[in-house]
Amino acid sequence: MANISQKTHYEILGVERGSNVQEIKNAYKEKLLNTHPDKTNKQLIDSDIIAQIKLAYATLVNDTLRTQYDEELKQTFQRNGLISTGEGLDIVTLDDFSYSEDDGFSKDCPRCTATGSFILTEDDLAESGTADGLGGYEIIVQCNACSLWLKVKYFDLEDDEEE
Repeated sequence: MANISQKTHYEILGVERGSNVQEIKNAYKEKLLNTHPDKTNKQLIDSDIIAQIKLAYATLVNDTLRTQYDEELKQTFQRNGLISTGEGLDIVTLDDFSYSEDDGFSKDCPRCTATGSFILTEDDLAESGTADGLGGYEIIVQCNACSLWLKVKYFDLEDDEEE
């Protein structure tokens, strides 16, 4: 069963959902070479990562297992009130959020009107944001007071600070 708080098999291998088998094989080989302690001469920090990479690969290259996994992933996202693709969600930009150095980015909920109920930290943006294919990034975030989810579009914060 897929867990919303864990990385998906796609994220583990660093491939898109529409990737073909050859792209998945290439990503698998690259991940193993860049992660395995025998190949990198470094101590493995996350001892479970090799097993995660192998499971992700075995699942995604098998059509039957991949279809089952995609369906489980979709159901997990739906149970948690999240649309996995972000389609159908209201889209806002990071400019719609207030910023404070102590609390990060916050926004009042347009549905329940809870003050500052959408919260994003710079770490959230750096670690959980995904490229939108247009030179920016996006992240999906839920209101802390109700079940509303928003897709937040933004550009790399470091790039903005350099300009």
